[in-house]
Amino acid sequence: MRLNLGGLLFAVLIIGSVQAQAQTTVLRGARLIDGTGSPAIEKSVLVIEGSRIKAVGREGSVRFPKGAKIVDASGETLMPLLICLHGHLGQTVNGAEVADDAYTAENVQAQLEQYLRYGVGAVISLGTDWCMNYAPSNAPGP
Repeated sequence: MRLNLGGLLFAVLIIGSVQAQAQTTVLRGARLIDGTGSPAIEKSVLVIEGSRIKAVGREGSVRFPKGAKIVDASGETLMPLLICLHGHLGQTVNGAEVADDAYTAENVQAQLEQYLRYGVGAVISLGTDWCMNYAPSNAPGP
């Protein structure tokens, strides 16, 4: 089975992230959802060379180097990162209480990191996020 992987980014949920390096890493045994609408691939193999996905398919149909680092991903799910098309970054404190003083760079960063833990890799934040979006001079610098 051949999949078109052009531009797909995969989030490795629960098992952590694979850091970009020259080494080949193989994620083996996970359910793989490719984002095309095709049925999930059970017991998949995903081959990563450095920071690029090089091959994907069912176990037994994908070749990889003998010295590859093998990660047992059985029981896990691999999928493309999700996109949140309506969010309000920095609007809440502790994820629940709306507060005007919640618009800080630290709070926005913490909320973006939480989205990433949920598998969301991009967030469009519009509307009441006026402080961080329209008053950058009020935001702390790097």
